[in-house]
Amino acid sequence: MNITVRLYKLHDYDLIFLYKNLRFPVKDAMKKALENFVRNEHSFFDYPIANVHSDSLRNLTNAQFHIKLNEDEDEDIILFLEGLKRNYRNSFLKNLLRGYMAGPIAYVYQEMVNVEDETKRKNSIENNIMNVKALDLMKFKNKKKYLKLTEDQRKLFDQLGILDNVPVKII
Repeated sequence: MNITVRLYKLHDYDLIFLYKNLRFPVKDAMKKALENFVRNEHSFFDYPIANVHSDSLRNLTNAQFHIKLNEDEDEDIILFLEGLKRNYRNSFLKNLLRGYMAGPIAYVYQEMVNVEDETKRKNSIENNIMNVKALDLMKFKNKKKYLKLTEDQRKLFDQLGILDNVPVKII
């Protein structure tokens, strides 16, 4: 079973900030939170604190990812999800994840972040919570910065003027 989760900048800025700016594995954390909730296991997730100078969310309005559940291993989770009210699964999953974070992710809304103060605040919360787990950050995807074309394709596009200022690699 594949579950599509959509994050909206206006409503889920905290989660999008972690996912896009800080490479926090929101998808993995959400799946683990769902497993913990359904299987009555208790742990909380640590999250990074950083003062991001170049906000990559300026032109972003939403983000989405897919959570994959195995029909056999995750049968209990699938049954639980089927019992949710219609059209509320996305909202449930986002709120569930927030509940499994080691404190609120409020600093993402601040104009200027004092990382030291926020770290102290988060550590204070963590010291009063049992079983806080750290998750590895996501790796950056290698996105190609050029277009792969055959020589014939390049010639055709050049005639049409479509490739102005677009890097091309001939294959």
